[in-house]
Amino acid sequence: MPGSTLFFSSLSEGMNWYNRFHQPEDFVKIMRKLMQIFPVVTVTILTLALGLAGCMTSPLAGNTPVAVTDTPSPTIAPVATTAAVSGALLTTKSLPEGITLTYPADWELQSGSGTAVRDYGGTTRNIANLYSPQITPDRTPPSEYNPDKSPYTSLSIDVEPEPVDNFEGYFHNASLSLGTRYLNYKITKHNYQLQVSITDDFSGYPAYQLNFDGDGVRGLYIFTNVHGMVYIFAFKNPSPYTEEVNAIIHSIRISP
Repeated sequence: MPGSTLFFSSLSEGMNWYNRFHQPEDFVKIMRKLMQIFPVVTVTILTLALGLAGCMTSPLAGNTPVAVTDTPSPTIAPVATTAAVSGALLTTKSLPEGITLTYPADWELQSGSGTAVRDYGGTTRNIANLYSPQITPDRTPPSEYNPDKSPYTSLSIDVEPEPVDNFEGYFHNASLSLGTRYLNYKITKHNYQLQVSITDDFSGYPAYQLNFDGDGVRGLYIFTNVHGMVYIFAFKNPSPYTEEVNAIIHSIRISP
């Protein structure tokens, strides 16, 4: 007699049969009796029954919880947490006025030039100046507008010679001075508040960041209030080295 006609015409019929004998001890007794009478047929039943049991006990079909790995949320590093440029050799320098910063090893650091009249108004003490390697064409895609054609990205680090009582007013006047200095002056980021020189046990000093474009210039200036003394970190033409510039900002430590 054909084995197929003795058993199930559909999967659902086989499932119903299995559910009638779902206790392991009942199932074993039945299999032993059938093996004595229909050895070949019983093997077929056993194979189908085990297959059905596998389906019934799958973690996806039962209530067994499935471990899910959550996708981690992006971590936004606070300004002044050291952030290294991937694959770059870094140099850390201690400068006058209690400033320490980290920058790519192929950038050139020059000592300050004494007092300097700056485009944001007033005369400051120039602490140091930092210059990138010469900008290569791959860092200036033609599709990205940049009014600044300088061959380098540069950073001037300055300190106001006298304490400032009204930091907000100082920043407002600096912005106005830049607008007077450059034609077609356009602020691209204004009144952006941040903290500079964050450590594990210090929340950092209050600061403003000002990004602007003008005829032949692009700037990213950070004005930081350190107990009334204003520190200025002025990047010119920052776009070709955006990652490096951000890493330098993140690395700044001020210990007056």
